[in-house]
Amino acid sequence: MGPLGERIAWILEHRGFRSRRALARAAGLSGAHIALVLNGERGLGARAAKALAAAAGVRLEWLLTGEGAPDEASKAGGSPTPLPNPFPRREQALALLQGSVPPPVAAALRLEQPPYDLPLEDWLARAKELQRLLKAFTKP
Repeated sequence: MGPLGERIAWILEHRGFRSRRALARAAGLSGAHIALVLNGERGLGARAAKALAAAAGVRLEWLLTGEGAPDEASKAGGSPTPLPNPFPRREQALALLQGSVPPPVAAALRLEQPPYDLPLEDWLARAKELQRLLKAFTKP
């Protein structure tokens, strides 16, 4: 495992992600992409690196170079703590919908930032609405 893979392994261990797949889903990436990066077989493009850093709550500079601390709390001498997922029911909805909605719908749902986590049924209804809108805008 290369240095980038080691930092991603650190994220998995310290940021509360239960699996590579959960981290990938939170960042809008594929689990295979994360696995390849972990194994040193692939790097991260700019978009993927930004999405991964944002999803994990780490500084982009640290993720890419290993320089400095993972986050501002670490820079100040504090101990990094896992960031709680503010939308666990959205992640549950995405897991239930996996394979049944097109990737643009799942990506759009991940971008939703309501002031609080919605009930699971509301996330599922929102995904259905986004799928309807996608079909309406992509009709020839």
